[in-house]
Amino acid sequence: MDEQPSKPKPNVLLRQVRRKKHLTQIQLAEQLSVSLDTVRSWESGRRRHPYPEQLEKLCTFFQMTTEELGFEATEETEVVFPKDSSALRHARINRRRMIRRVRATWIDGVLKESLHKAALIALGLQELPEALENPWRLTVQETNLPPRPLPPGTSIVEVYDDADGELLILGEPGGGKTTLLLELARTLLRRADQDETELIPVVFNLSTWAVKQLPLAEWLVEELFLKYHVPRQVAQQWLQDDELIILLDGLDEVADASRAACVKAINHYKSLHPIVHIVVCCRLAEYFAVETRVELQQAVAVQPLTVEQIDQYLSSAGKPLESIRKALEEDVDLQEMARLPLMLSILTLTYLGDGKASEGFALTGSREARRQQVLDRYTQRMLGRRAESRYTEQQTTHWLGWLASQMQKQSLTEFYLERMQPDWLGGGPPRHRYNTVLLRFIYAIESIVIISLFAWVRGGKIGNTATFGVGAGLLGQLGAGSGNTIWGWMAPGIGGGVEAGGSTGIVFALIFCLQILLISASGFPTISWKAGWHGFFQGVKSALITGGIISLFCVPIFIILGGGIVHGLVYGIGAGVFGGVLIGLLSGLLAGLRYETVPRSQDLEPKRPFRVRLLDGAIVGSAAGLSFALVDVALHIVLSSVIVYGTIAGFFCFVAFGFAGGSRLIPGLLGAIKPAESVSWEWESVAQHLPETLRKGLISSLFIALCVGAVLALISGAFYGVDYGVRYGLIYGLIIGLIIGIAGVLASLLNSGWSSRLLNEHQLDRPNAGIRRSVRNAAFAGVLFAPIGGLMSAACCALAFGLVGGLQGWPILGAGFGLVFGLLIGIQFFLIHGTIAWVKHYLLRWYLWRAGMIPINYRAFLDYAASRILLRKVGGGYMFAHRILLDYFASLHGEDTERASSPKEH
Repeated sequence: MDEQPSKPKPNVLLRQVRRKKHLTQIQLAEQLSVSLDTVRSWESGRRRHPYPEQLEKLCTFFQMTTEELGFEATEETEVVFPKDSSALRHARINRRRMIRRVRATWIDGVLKESLHKAALIALGLQELPEALENPWRLTVQETNLPPRPLPPGTSIVEVYDDADGELLILGEPGGGKTTLLLELARTLLRRADQDETELIPVVFNLSTWAVKQLPLAEWLVEELFLKYHVPRQVAQQWLQDDELIILLDGLDEVADASRAACVKAINHYKSLHPIVHIVVCCRLAEYFAVETRVELQQAVAVQPLTVEQIDQYLSSAGKPLESIRKALEEDVDLQEMARLPLMLSILTLTYLGDGKASEGFALTGSREARRQQVLDRYTQRMLGRRAESRYTEQQTTHWLGWLASQMQKQSLTEFYLERMQPDWLGGGPPRHRYNTVLLRFIYAIESIVIISLFAWVRGGKIGNTATFGVGAGLLGQLGAGSGNTIWGWMAPGIGGGVEAGGSTGIVFALIFCLQILLISASGFPTISWKAGWHGFFQGVKSALITGGIISLFCVPIFIILGGGIVHGLVYGIGAGVFGGVLIGLLSGLLAGLRYETVPRSQDLEPKRPFRVRLLDGAIVGSAAGLSFALVDVALHIVLSSVIVYGTIAGFFCFVAFGFAGGSRLIPGLLGAIKPAESVSWEWESVAQHLPETLRKGLISSLFIALCVGAVLALISGAFYGVDYGVRYGLIYGLIIGLIIGIAGVLASLLNSGWSSRLLNEHQLDRPNAGIRRSVRNAAFAGVLFAPIGGLMSAACCALAFGLVGGLQGWPILGAGFGLVFGLLIGIQFFLIHGTIAWVKHYLLRWYLWRAGMIPINYRAFLDYAASRILLRKVGGGYMFAHRILLDYFASLHGEDTERASSPKEH
């Protein structure tokens, strides 16, 4: 076992007495002649036992005892971690990777590419005590102080240090709040890089908080997982131990109705973590529009640029900006607009080098209208920077307008291609077409897989002989010989004309469908008596309905192609029994296994018209029937058998996966796109979850084995006697229960093994990298578990056929079934754990393109917009160059929508 480092316990008492003395951490460090980090380590609990001479200084300075200062003892007992501790090694690796990740995303990707880089002027700061709800005021008898300008040249880092890491930054739109926040982050990252005891600064945008309105701790864990790819276990530990500096931007981007609740969530988190360092950014008007105030130590407002600063900046550039300087002197309103660093940068970029700059400044209307005109001109100028472009100005503004409106709807500040979701299509025809094509495509693929493998194993009629069985299929190729002789006493099969080779279809279909359910759910459901009875009644109802329909359909086919009424009745009713048992078992087991885990309201797929479901079934059934026929043809099976059994296979898939609505088989198929972006296998985590996984696997296997064995025993026993039925049901119940248990255990192990304590080295550093990585990870899962599942399945089948059934051909049966079930397991892991997400993503982009929302090559367009300084790249994602530009393009999209929806004039 690795030695786990003890959790630091914050020293709240020391912090309280320091604040009563009106001291910052820096001032206390100076008074005691120690480093700032030493004081921080005392208060954070990372150093719980100061050196004796330091503790003596503390007690003398505050005139308090050791216990009153929150320390346990006076002796030196520094906590030392073993150098070879894997927990410490993981912590150091995670720390380094997180620092690199934050720096790459926010410093290299945002701060260095900010529009403000054109106007880097030292911004003035003003204290705003009235912006805070400070619980310490009553204690230290503070009064409501008026706003106080800070000395010129005061940096945001100095303000942060004086505030003990609790700071509120306010300002006007485009006033430089986020730039100051990122400048602070850059300094804090440098400190963390140089000193392992320093906290890790992490930037979060609050815009997404309003979506679910979770407690702040839960939301931070989700953001660390989604935006920084930090395993949830690591994120929870960091937050629990207060190892992060939480930099919260975009409080103003939270919806008006939710902003007060967001402030309360921040305050509640702060009350639970009294020594945590938090910085919050918000626009002035939006902050003061709510009554609730953040409970932090200090608030500052970013001051607009002075006329002297603007003039000095423009003069320093010389002649290129002379025309702008003159225009600002002539237009007081424009000069007021330029007091915001962002607008000064936009004016500079728009009119720099423009010989007609003075004409371009002829702005009219309100202040808002003037700003709109400047942004119009800026967009036109940026799009015209190069003569050649594959996109017109109208296309660019339309596509960027749609993206901006979606980002506002989804409360996003950064956009990643792999984060697009089906609800971006809206609820109209494009979304319905997307759902329909997705269902048909996925279930057609699944049907082709299972039917092809079943046809390969089943074999069938050979040449012109009348022998039925496995001779031409996989088992025959492994040495089973012709006919059903390898099945020995099991050769009669389930009964009703369904011989042993055909009965394997029930086994295959059940294993196939239950594997999909367990693999897609990443583990075992909860089993209960209630779930069992619910599944039983659902199964009986489905069996009677399906068996009757299939019999009515198949009897005429066998009469026509088989030669005679008796033959048609026997084999047609046998097909009905086969289909009824199969669909009944499948429906009952799925209903029982899903009963405790899926709410009844979500268990039903969206209502689809009869005509659409009929077409669903026809497409899926045709794909299945054709694949069955092609395998039979490849095995040189006679044409009549190909037609008959290909039609039956197609009809089964028509009912099971098409017409009856197979979307319930893969939970969440029509829901959100969840690519498997990263894999960090952790054997330690697998071992930790293994006992619980095996316990659930045993219970589920027994439940499935009993259900399947009982049904097959009853059906086959009715035809061939009780002794035959019991043995027959026992063998197949054992096989199906064990193999499903294997699939569930592998799915659970995969889920636990991918929950790593280490941050993955790879980030979404390139656009759409997550989707491409998802397919690679899916292939990894398939290749990993196919041979494991195949070998274990082969062992289970050999055990059942040999030891329980006493069949002489058990080695061939075990090898054949193991090969097929291994392929099934591998294919399902490949599809469900990454490939379906890939299909959904590109299908979504296709329909967005068809709807005119995006270009066909979206990545190329986004790169183009970034090259025009309308967007900027953030790692593998994109942001608008500023929130003001996002609002501007969203307003353009709103105007386009209004024009499109308004009646045309005649």
